[in-house]
Amino acid sequence: NFFVKILSWDSVKHVCYLCLSNRRKELAERIAVRCFNESEATQLLKDEHSLMNRIKKLEQVRLDGEGLGDTDIEYLDVLGPLLSHLYLNRNFFVKILSWDSVKHVQFLNLSNNNIKTLYGMSVFDQLQVLDISRNRINWIGGSDLPESLLHLETSYNSLQLMDISSWSLLLDGLPRLRTLDGRDVIHARRYLGIRSCFQIACALSVTIIPA
Repeated sequence: NFFVKILSWDSVKHVCYLCLSNRRKELAERIAVRCFNESEATQLLKDEHSLMNRIKKLEQVRLDGEGLGDTDIEYLDVLGPLLSHLYLNRNFFVKILSWDSVKHVQFLNLSNNNIKTLYGMSVFDQLQVLDISRNRINWIGGSDLPESLLHLETSYNSLQLMDISSWSLLLDGLPRLRTLDGRDVIHARRYLGIRSCFQIACALSVTIIPA
């Protein structure tokens, strides 16, 4: 649907309460269908307690193309601390304000969404691979991303406003970064003897700075 601003829920308050409170269970069921074979998923869907316990042990979850929106992120707390790889590409995310529910992941794919601005991603303390390509992002600040990142994909966004200095600040906040949009940052830093982030950004500018 296309709700923008709902002023009153009085006429359907009981139904709305039911739907919202069941959203967490609905996502858990989707995860079960995507991650387990048909026989196991069918059994889990009959027992909510077993379902919740089982998905908390998952290390990789694919929810690509599931029609998820910004508010669905908080319900992913049904996933446990063992989760390392999370695929959320091809959904309808625009502005995610909190990542606390999945902050322990090491790999996160957010490509092919409608994200315009990055918020709160510094909460990830173990994130190594982040794909934010094919969104609507027009700016990435120096402190918008976690320092733990090793590989970052930003292609096919709207980053024309970011000049060499802006990319330099971004790289300065990512001291462990190895690749940026497929370009070898380690090579620029170590083998070319480039030390300043400004020089690194210049060396990589062929692909990261749009013509």
